[in-house]
Amino acid sequence: MGGIRVMFLFPETGIVANGPYSIGVDTVNYRNPMIAMSQKTDAIGSGIGNFDIRTIVFYEHKDGGIYGSVTDAIIETAPNFQYLFVVASSLIKGVQLHAIYDPYNENFLMTYYDKINKKLPFCTKSLTSPGAFAPIVLQANYRDASTPSTVAVKPRVDINQFAGRVEFAWNDSGASMFESDGIYVSIDENNIESVSNLLLFPNPTTDYVNIAFNSISKQTIKLAIYDLNGRVVYFKESDVMQGENLLNVYTKDLAQGQYVLIVSSFNNNYPIKLIISR
Repeated sequence: MGGIRVMFLFPETGIVANGPYSIGVDTVNYRNPMIAMSQKTDAIGSGIGNFDIRTIVFYEHKDGGIYGSVTDAIIETAPNFQYLFVVASSLIKGVQLHAIYDPYNENFLMTYYDKINKKLPFCTKSLTSPGAFAPIVLQANYRDASTPSTVAVKPRVDINQFAGRVEFAWNDSGASMFESDGIYVSIDENNIESVSNLLLFPNPTTDYVNIAFNSISKQTIKLAIYDLNGRVVYFKESDVMQGENLLNVYTKDLAQGQYVLIVSSFNNNYPIKLIISR
């Protein structure tokens, strides 16, 4: 636990534009901060959400709540994160907060793990909502993103139930979809790592790949390979022994490109980028 500070850099030069600034009301009780920026600079005024890029910093608190601080000014004047709002009550013992900005509907999208009710709520906060207003819970729990959607999908936050990963997804008027799913959600933040020293080789590869790792105990390991559309193109279960293990996966039937290989143990998921090169 500690404090949160934020500063803004010019991307072209790396020179500090503003900051650092302290976030929140104390300096000892926060962790796992996340920042989301609206990218809206339409120059039509100086009100909430206009001209200056609206920026929100989310964070977990020691009491189990999830909170946010928002500012309107990071370009013309120094930011002032004076607007504080509650994302989730301390009663739910929230962890693993994730957030993005949805340019399609001009909303901030959020999800987190509710440890008491064992749910992943889907929340939204409008770009133009007053700073102190709490987000709206759109859905009490996740949609399973391991199955494809049959309808045009607007920006959303999902969870891949099989892999245990948060998926941020949006589309272009229903014509296409992009999913980024490199983050996993842990049900128990105090879990001991059951797999360590994970190594994938050769990578890039052509016809096969080796997976070396240490296992904390005898267990069943699941191997899954996902393409960039979130589809499972390979799946296998293997019983492994305590200590060093080496598994092989044949990839000659996979097309050239980038994939994500996930090693799933009894208590965690370990994603690794896999490249197939012909």
